[in-house]
Amino acid sequence: MPITTKEYIPFNNKPKRCFKRIKLNTSSIEGVTTYQELVCELDYSYDSLATISVIFDSLRLTYTSNQEHIERLRNNTRLNDMEKELLTAYDDLSLQINHLKKDITKIEQKILKLKDEDGMLSSSSSESWD
Repeated sequence: MPITTKEYIPFNNKPKRCFKRIKLNTSSIEGVTTYQELVCELDYSYDSLATISVIFDSLRLTYTSNQEHIERLRNNTRLNDMEKELLTAYDDLSLQINHLKKDITKIEQKILKLKDEDGMLSSSSSESWD
């Protein structure tokens, strides 16, 4: 199997350590690239969590500050415009949370895979010294 490299470009205004993948070929070329990928994915996940937190706080504040208005306009058969917007925003937030869960699960799997590979490398190198 030929070894090919991945091309990376700086991702927005992130620190130089984080890169955005623009071309996916094959598996990483050992440690450094894999480490950079994990750092980037963790940074992205942290940004996603911050976004989710801001949206959640905004939704909570909007609902609590307008609860009387919503109750006054409540209709048993139809949602008013504010309720529709809040439900749409809540659905979007739920979707973002699900994506974050999947991203974190993938990162955990990559970390476990790296640990396994590192364990195999260290055990084989210690055997070669015997």
